[in-house]
Formats: sequence, structure tokens, C-alpha cells
Amino acid sequence: MIKVLFLDCDGVVVTTKSLVGKNVPPGQVVLASQVMDVMDQSCLIALRKILDATGAKIVFTTTRRISRNGLRDAFALNNASDIWKLHIGSTPNHGDNGHRSDEIDTWLGDNDGLVSKYAVIDDLDMKWAFKDAFFGTYIDDGLTDVIADKVIAYLNV
Repeated sequence: MIKVLFLDCDGVVVTTKSLVGKNVPPGQVVLASQVMDVMDQSCLIALRKILDATGAKIVFTTTRRISRNGLRDAFALNNASDIWKLHIGSTPNHGDNGHRSDEIDTWLGDNDGLVSKYAVIDDLDMKWAFKDAFFGTYIDDGLTDVIADKVIAYLNV
């Protein structure tokens, strides 16, 4: 049994601060294949803190997961290949009408018996679906040290 971190990228490790100077119009989604070196280093440090303290593995929920090689390359360009190596997969893509919470539920159902505990980190509010397992972020700051400490405390109980 393993601990799993369901991880979004935009608003979690890609922030408005990390997009400064990248010629990205405000509010535009940045695909990994378009701009690859946009991860916020302080957010990556907070993510590493969680992974080191909990031993959790990553399941990507980000829309960037659709371009697997682009996502891998984005982590490499941001000196975060160590984080990429800790991923065990991605949630299924339910298409334009699907909701991320349903995709996470599907992954959990498909991997029944594998997960001892999980946390969801996302800037899309899913507290209603995942209750205490959900940790919300904001596009301006992404994954902060304060949020990381809360995730660690939750996963290590």
C-alpha cells in the first residue's frame, strides 16, 4: 500500500509569478509544449518537502498530463527530474465533459487496494468531493510551505 499525491500543475507548481516574462497573456492556459520552463522553484521545493516527508508517489491530474513527454520535459527543464521519477501515472481523461474529481475517483477505483492514503493538491476547488484530503492552492502563490506542512501532517497520521 502506498500514499498518493494527486497533483495538478497550473496553480500548484506553475504560478502567476513564474509566468512573468514568458509572454503569456493573463488568464491563458500554458501548455507544457508551449512554454516549458515555467515552474515556480519555491513550489517545487515545497513539493519535494512533501514527497520526502511522506514517501508519497505522484498521480498527475493536470491537463498537462495529456502530453506525457511534454510534462516530463517540463520537469526536466525545471531541474525537477527527481520529482518526475516519483510519478506512478495519471488520472484518465474523461474529456471536455468530465470533472477532475471523477477522474480521480476513477483512478482510485481502478487501483483499489493500492492506496493507503491520498491527498489532492489543486487550485480547482474540490473540497466538496475530497473533504480533508483536499488542499487548495491559488494561482498567485501555488504550493506554499504552509500548505505543504498541512499535507505532510495529513498523510503521516
